[in-house]
Amino acid sequence: MPKNLSAEKARNAAGADVLSCGNVIFSREQQKVFIGKTPIPMNRAEASIVCTLLKNGENASTYEDIYNCIRGEAYDGTPNNAVRSAVKRLRKRIAAVGLNPNTIVNVRGVGYLIAH
Repeated sequence: MPKNLSAEKARNAAGADVLSCGNVIFSREQQKVFIGKTPIPMNRAEASIVCTLLKNGENASTYEDIYNCIRGEAYDGTPNNAVRSAVKRLRKRIAAVGLNPNTIVNVRGVGYLIAH
């Protein structure tokens, strides 16, 4: 596993549980996403996607995993735009703070992952 990729719980200075990959950080306690120390405004679904991607580390999060985190219901396997649209909005948010939107990578036929 790459050095800067951590899907395990880590402790930040305040003692909060965090997930991180490079400078993308998700605080479980605060339920917020940070780029470095800068909080990124996101809705609950977008923050849940980041959490899901970070939990899976270097493995892709499946479309089903992402769908479940944004909809809270079972994925029926049919192509739907909900996941693609949510990831597109998330990419715009991270691009707005100067992070490469291609940090979120599509793994064809599987889902998405956060590249470092």
